[in-house]
Amino acid sequence: MPPWSSGSRRYFPILHVLQADLKGFRQLPKSDGSLLCPIIPLAQASGAHRLKNTLIAIRQAINGTSEFFIADLADSLGEGLPQDKIRDVHRDLQKLASADGNFSMWRKFIRENNDMVPVIRMEATTAEEALDVQVDDFLDLGRGMVIRLRPRRQGPVTAKAKRVIGRVAKSDRLDELLVVVDLEDIRESLTPSAVAEAILTECAIASGGKKLTVATAATSFPVEFNGTALEINEYPIVERQVNEQVIGSLSDMNIRVLYSDYGSARVRNKEKRGGPGYPRIDYATRNIWYSNRQKDGELGAGGYQAAAAEIMGCDGWIDDLNIYGANMIREAASGELEKRINATFWVGVRINLHLHSQAHYHASKEDLIESAKEDDWED
Repeated sequence: MPPWSSGSRRYFPILHVLQADLKGFRQLPKSDGSLLCPIIPLAQASGAHRLKNTLIAIRQAINGTSEFFIADLADSLGEGLPQDKIRDVHRDLQKLASADGNFSMWRKFIRENNDMVPVIRMEATTAEEALDVQVDDFLDLGRGMVIRLRPRRQGPVTAKAKRVIGRVAKSDRLDELLVVVDLEDIRESLTPSAVAEAILTECAIASGGKKLTVATAATSFPVEFNGTALEINEYPIVERQVNEQVIGSLSDMNIRVLYSDYGSARVRNKEKRGGPGYPRIDYATRNIWYSNRQKDGELGAGGYQAAAAEIMGCDGWIDDLNIYGANMIREAASGELEKRINATFWVGVRINLHLHSQAHYHASKEDLIESAKEDDWED
């Protein structure tokens, strides 16, 4: 059965094959697996020369938390790299992206990997036959399938999506389809929500009135940060605002609206995570990211210790939250920082906290604390 067939699984974060994203997911409480399922655009994992090594990294991250993941392909698959940088993993991924034989390599790959729910290969130039063949193949597998619409990147593909929806609806198996409208980078909610509502209204019409499962995705995680050592900055999670607006606007339609985001990261899979600069620690809650950066403060270990102490004093901090990300902040505040004096480590901490808080978005504070009875973690 598709992962969205469970009434409790309402969160489908888009995670890149990067160290911070995968570790943040790996350190979730295992019980969170009943509430979320990742969408993973396949790309070269760190240090991987072969595709199988990327798949190993993904499966190690989701093992014990999620039995499956939604498989897509990343935007950059090695095109334009110097010849001496091209690896087998790039060649294999480019074969999977090929439209030859109605995406025959992609369809074969999905058939051979039972833990994958496929994203339908779809662009403005995709032939109707290629869409139909994918739909029929993936219906035969019975795992579900996903349309990921990216209006900024794909061009006019809504008509293609409507064809897929109509074909699945004729088979009376719309419960096996998830339509994700991915708005990518956003900074406010009104325009993105209007775009999503327009697209989803057309999709609902294509379903012929039958119930359609959809999700909105986006990221508003800041590109630049403000503040000094003694300040806590708050950044609203605008992608949640968009989702709530879409739910309200489409309430009279036969649509089930789920939630997706980028796990508190940015869109580009090749974007450098962390890097030089002031020590900074972020803390994710349901609707706000809290951040402290040590501008005009200490550098190195002392800076991270000071940032952690400031974060523990922010309005959103939950003293009794016993989860990996929160415990890493507690340990940093007490001076335990061996091998943790780098920005990438703290990105993984933030992603872990964000995924957990969004998976339990509708839970009370007491239930959120109870759900985070933490398993052992790797350090």
